[in-house]
Amino acid sequence: MFVTVVKEINQRSKKAQINKFNLIYKYYLGDGNNCQLIRKVMQTRKNWIETNHSQTMFVNFKWQQSNQGKYCFEIFGFDFIIDENLHLWLIEVNTNPCLEESSNILKKLMPRMIDDAFKICVDKLFFVNQKDNQGQQNIQHFQLDEYDDNENLWEKLGSIQEQNVYKK
Repeated sequence: MFVTVVKEINQRSKKAQINKFNLIYKYYLGDGNNCQLIRKVMQTRKNWIETNHSQTMFVNFKWQQSNQGKYCFEIFGFDFIIDENLHLWLIEVNTNPCLEESSNILKKLMPRMIDDAFKICVDKLFFVNQKDNQGQQNIQHFQLDEYDDNENLWEKLGSIQEQNVYKK
């Protein structure tokens, strides 16, 4: 059995929205296993990204330091599969990942992910603490369960300065 972990099934009917994480849960829970197994797989995926993203970031960082990429950023999509032994395998890294909100979970994650990326890359260049006519801050929050509105999802991965990518 191989399962693609990241992609969502995109059906034409709104009733047919299925999250592949749910399919994995049902498979293992129906087989008498517990959620600890699934949590272990998801943690393995997170650890893999945290460990190996520095090479991808380094290439992108070097290009951004050149004059042509000085104020650019890029969002990568990582596609994984899980084999029957629950080993995690990277299929590909996409430089143009799908940002489609094809399921309820993606409708929450995509706006927050993009907003958090802008906070790191764009907001630092422009004045973002603008206020509306009533003096209220003009900031929209994209709330996610278990995450504070002031917590940036990208910062959990670390930064290029923390990765020691310059060592030879």
